Amino acid sequence: RDKGGERYFLIAGLVAGLLPFFHTHTFISIVILSISWAIMGGVIIFGKKPTFQRRYLKSIFLYFLALGGMSLIQLPWFLSQNSQLPFEFGWMKGNENFFWFWFKNTGFFWPLAFLGLWKGRFSGFVKTLAVASWSLFLLPNLFRFAPWGYDNLKILTYWYLINSMLAITGLWWLWQK
Repeated sequence: RDKGGERYFLIAGLVAGLLPFFHTHTFISIVILSISWAIMGGVIIFGKKPTFQRRYLKSIFLYFLALGGMSLIQLPWFLSQNSQLPFEFGWMKGNENFFWFWFKNTGFFWPLAFLGLWKGRFSGFVKTLAVASWSLFLLPNLFRFAPWGYDNLKILTYWYLINSMLAITGLWWLWQK
């Protein structure tokens, strides 16, 4: 909200761009979440004032410029390790039904998370983050991000952590009723 706040996006992009040096799957998760969040934010600000739209676009541009610049340093090594992104629907479900597989692995987490999103008193920021985090569930269920299938679990963990606040809110709402 403050004037010149775009510099925080630049700093965030620089820090996020350093992640592959420490944990590649966290980097992948941040990139997936950033792209889906930026798209959702763009849709949300579509009807806002042009000055707000320009600040948003400038901030997002600076973030992705810094993120991309830092990522280019590591890109040759990363591509030499794994140059494919194979399609693999359902992550590790095998021959099982997709929905039954995830129900067995998450139980009532999904309904509780949706209930928490619906009934919880969250800011627009948190709601946007929660909805954008579903890309962290969908993409690992469509593609294998590493040669070993269980590595997708590292990305799914971030989806689970973000949505756990919604599930807790859903449980709290049920407890109050």
